[in-house]
This record gives sequence, structure tokens and C-alpha cells, in this order.
Amino acid sequence: MKKYARKCDECNKVMNEGYYWGCEYYCSLKCLKRKYTDEEIEDALNNYEDCYWTSWEDPEEYQYYENGDEIDE
Repeated sequence: MKKYARKCDECNKVMNEGYYWGCEYYCSLKCLKRKYTDEEIEDALNNYEDCYWTSWEDPEEYQYYENGDEIDE
């Protein structure tokens, strides 16, 4: 079973890398631009520590999703 770290807040795609945007997660710039303007994105990337692209590599911290659904262990 493939496990994933997060789910995109815009399209619900599961992912192991993407944008951490405060308390929100986005799988791509395309999804991020659905909620924020280019100017807001540029400002946040340059001025806020909690807005960045990352990959989540520690399986111990994964929220475990399969086909977009949360898995209870």
C-alpha cells in the first residue's frame, strides 16, 4: 500500500512533496494560483517562513492516504 504525507487542500490529490502554505497544503503552483494571486504568492515566498515548497520524507509523520482517503491504522 502506497502511503502519502499530505493531501492538496485545493484538488485533494495525495502527495509526498508540495507547497506548505501556513496551515494549508498544495500539490502544485497551479492549485496554489487557484486561491492566491501571483503577487500574493511572490510576497509570501519572499517574506514568510511558513510558505515554501518541500518534500515530506519521514514515513513516521505521514498522514497515510490511499486513493485520497485517510487510512486508520
